[in-house]
Amino acid sequence: MINIYKRLNCAIDYIESNLFEDHDSKKIYQILELNSSVANPVFELFVGYTIKDYIRKRRLSEAVFMIENDRIIDVAISCGYNTREGFSRAFHAFHGVNPSKCLTNFRYLERVHFDEELLAHPIKNCNFETFKKREKI
Repeated sequence: MINIYKRLNCAIDYIESNLFEDHDSKKIYQILELNSSVANPVFELFVGYTIKDYIRKRRLSEAVFMIENDRIIDVAISCGYNTREGFSRAFHAFHGVNPSKCLTNFRYLERVHFDEELLAHPIKNCNFETFKKREKI
């Protein structure tokens, strides 16, 4: 049986340990032992976000704590944005407030972790072909 939960945890560990660096998609696909056309749909099925969206939302979540001590432009660059304006738009879209107002009201996406005890219970009625068809639409 495929140990998908363990692979997902390893991929998330890699993402989290390199959260503020340019991520290597090929490395993530290797960890998942899936090709690029299947990796994102599988990741999204289990995590609820594509790999890219997960990274973006985790960075924006952690940015809240960075803003307490750093300038917004420095946080923006750390999060992969080239401009303060681009970062502010993304931050506002995710948190619902501007970065300068976030200290009292913000959303936070916690790191995802799968309990590997779930491995003992196979997923029933899961058809990965559905994701392949959906991707073509």
